[in-house]
Amino acid sequence: ALQILPMDREIAEALLALLGEEDDPRERVDLLERPLASEEGDSAAELALRLADEWAALDDDEAVLRVLRRGYEACPEKDDVRHRLESWYHDRQQWRPLADFLAGEAARLDDPVRSVALLRNAAAIHGESLSDPSSASAALSLARGYAPSDLALLEDLVRLRASAGDHGTAVEEVSAALEEQEEGASSVVDLLLLRSELRMATGATADAVVDLDVAYMMAPERVEEPLLTGLEAHRVSSAETEDASAERAATLRLAELLREKDEGRARDLLAGWLVRDLGDREALRMIRDLDEAAERWEEVAMTCARLVDVEEGDEQVEAALHMADAWERLERPESARAHLERVHQSQPAATAVRDRLWALYEQTGAKQELATMLVTDAANTESADERFELLRRSGQLFVESEEGAAMAVTPLEEAARIK
Repeated sequence: ALQILPMDREIAEALLALLGEEDDPRERVDLLERPLASEEGDSAAELALRLADEWAALDDDEAVLRVLRRGYEACPEKDDVRHRLESWYHDRQQWRPLADFLAGEAARLDDPVRSVALLRNAAAIHGESLSDPSSASAALSLARGYAPSDLALLEDLVRLRASAGDHGTAVEEVSAALEEQEEGASSVVDLLLLRSELRMATGATADAVVDLDVAYMMAPERVEEPLLTGLEAHRVSSAETEDASAERAATLRLAELLREKDEGRARDLLAGWLVRDLGDREALRMIRDLDEAAERWEEVAMTCARLVDVEEGDEQVEAALHMADAWERLERPESARAHLERVHQSQPAATAVRDRLWALYEQTGAKQELATMLVTDAANTESADERFELLRRSGQLFVESEEGAAMAVTPLEEAARIK
């Protein structure tokens, strides 16, 4: 009869009642299982659990799995069946079937929070137990469909993608999330840091530094260390690829950031760069400022001498005056004379240099040189009164100087013609 109606539970129960203890127990459980295929809902779940116990007592794992899967298919909302099936996979370390089961359960539920949790568990199994980051990232990608604004979930996803070697997709996903953030939101900093890390891992150090610079403007204290690390990586990478322009930019930016934090390191970076480019004006100014702040006056004087050689206009005047200040502090003011004279000759209108040179000549007793300079200054002066005074003073200095009396005649005669 059961062969004619194989799915009828009442017939199966009647036959079971006829079996005695001497009959094959497997035949008894097999008879009990026949109707399971036609059962639905709670009755299917209850029968599946009963059968699972029966087959377990007979040490038939395959049969236990078979009836539990049928019970779950017939009544997936039944917690007892679902937990029993999940435990069966877990206890036997059937990791891939367990991960697939969890993903299927996530798809069945109408609860995004629970679905995300299940898919996170599935991803953990793929990643940790199966060493399969690709499948793990696929599970988290499904989870993001339930929680697209969950940035922690996004971070876990892109890190998995990166571990699987798919940095390109990871960067694209973070970029898409950035476009959805409100301007100025703290999440923007989080995502910029994450994207910079991904870019750094692929050697795209320039793009990574751009992200870090933007983040630094929003949260300087938080981003300072990552930015320093990123700039150093970019500097080294640029040097290795012989991209001098990029290396220079990274070096100077690093020195700027390190000025207060690690002045010694900042100076070493600048000094190293200047070995390769002796005339880099910006780097020279930066190292001069560092040395001035540290009162390393001889280094200041040497750097300013190089600046006088490469600067023009107001910047050259500034370099000459800084150099004169440095030599003054070293009690060797005469060491600045040659550079001051050179700047004065090329920029006679720079009164600050002229005045400094006057003072130096007077301080060192160089009367003849000062007198000669006053004659030149008089020739470049439009005011008759000022020209007269310069010429008169020049003549007086020539008279006072050794072997200079004869040279006093010309300026004094010219002064007499003015008044």
